[in-house]
Amino acid sequence: MGQHSCGCSILTPQIILTAAHCFPRGQQQADRWRVECGHSRLTFLFAAQVDKIYIPTSYSLDQKPNDIALIKLKSDLSLTATVQPICLPGFDSNLQAGTPLTVTGWGHTVEGGGTLASTLQGVTIFLIPSDVCNREYFGQIISTMICAGQTTGGKDTCQGDSGGPLVSLGPNSLWQQNGIVSWGDGCARAGKPGVYTNVPPFVAWITSIMKVIYF
Repeated sequence: MGQHSCGCSILTPQIILTAAHCFPRGQQQADRWRVECGHSRLTFLFAAQVDKIYIPTSYSLDQKPNDIALIKLKSDLSLTATVQPICLPGFDSNLQAGTPLTVTGWGHTVEGGGTLASTLQGVTIFLIPSDVCNREYFGQIISTMICAGQTTGGKDTCQGDSGGPLVSLGPNSLWQQNGIVSWGDGCARAGKPGVYTNVPPFVAWITSIMKVIYF
């Protein structure tokens, strides 16, 4: 609380999507966290209070799969031109290799850099086939992960971008969230694309949590 930890996205005025690894052991209490929305500059002026954090029981802090979390806020966000929910893809959504994707965050702009970006950064990268990514990561890429970047390096997420959204322009020209910044080997290294939680396999889990919250 009081400093930037991870990125996130809005699903509803009360539900926020992020990565499970943003909540280390001993730091999963809701009152430790705040959510800031609607600004392109890093600020902590109007942070919303957190009521509860939901993490899949299949997630382990010692492993990489199932890196997804939902945050329930204590009160609804006021939607504005700069505070808007993102669409979820269908549970059977399957992007083609080479699909352009956009990722945003306040993370470091240089690997090993000591400071976060003060202004929201964004970059367009491309979906990397899982078999290609698996060769680079020695078989660690499973169906609940996707890889994105460019084979020559130079464009990627970095420390401080975790939990942020990886999005594509979907049907009816609406942005939809396909991934969540999860892990990788360094930042923007050639042959080492970023690895993201693959959102479609978790749509059913997200829906089940929403039912608990709203119904």
